[in-house]
Amino acid sequence: MRGASGQIFGAETLTTRLQSGACDAAFLYEAQVLDAALPFVTLPPAVDLSDPAESPLYATASYVGPGGQRFAGAPITFTITIPATTRNAAGAVAFVRFLLGASGQQLLAEQGLLPQPATAGGDAGKVPAAITPLLGTPTPTAMSPPTSGASDAPTG
Repeated sequence: MRGASGQIFGAETLTTRLQSGACDAAFLYEAQVLDAALPFVTLPPAVDLSDPAESPLYATASYVGPGGQRFAGAPITFTITIPATTRNAAGAVAFVRFLLGASGQQLLAEQGLLPQPATAGGDAGKVPAAITPLLGTPTPTAMSPPTSGASDAPTG
């Protein structure tokens, strides 16, 4: 994706441009630079959007989008869900258990994803019983309904 200035590119393009020397620096997720074996500088938690404890500070930064909607800073998180239409519910549960367990968390950390307590979003009552013990204490924002209405499993 190119911005009006011709200086905004998607992550894949940025990685290629960095590797070829066509650009000098970029903002990327740590997982992306680790995968591409690129050198990087780690930003402090006060500005890198990685620490939920810094949520009040992150929220002080905001912008108004073209449609007039205000967007405030918040921690970056990744989610996982088991769709209600899954064909292999047992396999999906096993995969989520792996990701939330010690081996999965270690693997994710090796890929640059910082561990955070997993919480349930949407209808927490639909979280499979085999996953519930792996969840931390839900936060009020984690329990808000999903925007797509399709979430049946934990996020984290």
